[in-house]
Amino acid sequence: SIMRQPDCCRKNQHVILPKSTAVVIETAPAATSNMPEPGVQTSNGRPQQAMETFAAPFYQTRLVEETATLIERIYNLGASKFSGSTSPDDAEEWIQRLEEIFDIIGCSDEQKLSVTRFLLERDAFHWWKGVKLCYPYPSTISWVDFRREFYDKYFPRSYRDAKLREFLQLTQGYMSVRQYEDKFISLVRFARAIVANEVDMCRRFEDGLRRDIRMIVTAVGWTEFRGLVNSAERVELCISDHQSNQEQQQQQQRIDKIIGR
Repeated sequence: SIMRQPDCCRKNQHVILPKSTAVVIETAPAATSNMPEPGVQTSNGRPQQAMETFAAPFYQTRLVEETATLIERIYNLGASKFSGSTSPDDAEEWIQRLEEIFDIIGCSDEQKLSVTRFLLERDAFHWWKGVKLCYPYPSTISWVDFRREFYDKYFPRSYRDAKLREFLQLTQGYMSVRQYEDKFISLVRFARAIVANEVDMCRRFEDGLRRDIRMIVTAVGWTEFRGLVNSAERVELCISDHQSNQEQQQQQQRIDKIIGR
């Protein structure tokens, strides 16, 4: 099978390993005063690598502690586990919320990957294990790689295309203006290539309104979406009141006719 290459390697046939993150560990002076500089041999002739091997468990412990603290902070900001058994919209919301939390904390891409792997469970956990098998060097997988794989799996192109078609066919119909707005907002994100700004949103929203409402609000030439929606709701209310008054008058006329007035 064809092995996938992470983004950092796609433009070059050579694998570029990421630079390791230095971690500073505070130690007692007695423990460090006799430690040689990197690359310098000790008095007994043994290379510095022996000292680095001895210190490796301490570095690893420090990294684990930092990751645990980071996960706790992310949980406190509202992050949650992801099992994979969810709708595409829920999957998109999960990763977007997680990215907002990462931005607040200021996580590096390496930290994002570490934390996100921890948040995956059940089907999603096994999915990611399978994805990593497709990469010749899993340690070089970047956050961009993970994000692309996640969207391909849980928010696929076929779903986005179907939602785009639904948006292009959307009209108010028997919905209220508020219901129509909610549906419009939920679908417009799939049409960013068509609806690029607020003016485009206004034109699309107007086109889908019922004819009796559209004939009135389009005369204003709205360029501010919230103003357009509020105007459409007021027109809708006026039309509803007018229809209600007409129905009451017709009912009264029928009553008068029955009693012979």
